[in-house]
Amino acid sequence: MPLPPPSEIRRRWIDAHAHVVPDRVIEALRRNPKLYGIDVEGSDGRFTFTFGHRRIDQPTFCELVDGARFVERQRSRINRGLCGEVVSVWPELGSYDLPSAQGRAWARLYNEGLARFIQDQPAGLDVWGLGIVPLQDPEGAVQELEHVMGPCGLKGTLIVANPPNLRLEGKEMAPFWARAEALGATLFLHPNIGFAPGLDKPYFLGVVVGAPVDTTFSVASLIAAGVLDRHPKLKILLAHGGGFFPFQAGRFAFIARKDITGGRRLGYQCERPIDEYLSALYYDTLLYDPGVIRRLAEQVGTSQLLAGSDYPFPTYEVDTIDAIVATALPESAMEAMLYGNAVRLLNLTPRR
Repeated sequence: MPLPPPSEIRRRWIDAHAHVVPDRVIEALRRNPKLYGIDVEGSDGRFTFTFGHRRIDQPTFCELVDGARFVERQRSRINRGLCGEVVSVWPELGSYDLPSAQGRAWARLYNEGLARFIQDQPAGLDVWGLGIVPLQDPEGAVQELEHVMGPCGLKGTLIVANPPNLRLEGKEMAPFWARAEALGATLFLHPNIGFAPGLDKPYFLGVVVGAPVDTTFSVASLIAAGVLDRHPKLKILLAHGGGFFPFQAGRFAFIARKDITGGRRLGYQCERPIDEYLSALYYDTLLYDPGVIRRLAEQVGTSQLLAGSDYPFPTYEVDTIDAIVATALPESAMEAMLYGNAVRLLNLTPRR
């Protein structure tokens, strides 16, 4: 018997990729910008932020920062089966270019604000959070991750992919990776708008091309540098289906083999076949095309995919369930992608 149209199928699902900046956090920034090194301008949900000499030209919008609007926008999604949401910071604000003291203060403000935001949510929707840590200060990052996973009750942290002033695979990051592994923290590797200046205009290609490149560059660097060999239990979730990396894995493997057998050392330290790394990573389903989602699932395993929507950005995938159902994968696989994999990866305890 053929399946009914996707729009008629009600399934429970958890959105593993959504964003929020609690309004109380913005209010605290405005009260004491020097403490955090962040200046805020604007009103009515549209704010711009300046980190030292770096100004974020793209303003926020109400759905990202207005707690009441967040609640209201979820009602229709709950009617479509949404039963849980994992929220994290707007990646533009995960800044690693602040001085250490301000970076620590900003991370603590956001994490505690996010924890309070989650506690304040009304019944009917489970909300969990991923915090931020000051990676420019590895010791501070370890301490803040412990606070994230302990007192704040969050599930891990968002990490900005390919930051311009920081090497995620660098030796100075080793204590952070080790602590994240020991704590079982989920690390959500999420790009900014793309590494190439000006790429976003006039065709929004920073989001279309640049962002997936950032993710690709970061995960490839972590693998090439041997980070995943030294920390095999790291739980890394890649935004936007892993960028281009899963689909260029053969090229990566070819060059890595050349490094080992061709007599020219390129510095690759990875010890396992590329397929083993692919199946150890996690990916959201934010690819917009059921055929591409199915291709990724076949390559890395349906156990590694989590439903995601990118709420509330312009790239928000309203029909997340429909896209997964249209893959025509087995029912058990779709159930895992929509719900079970998020519960397992993030150690969630949904109420329904």
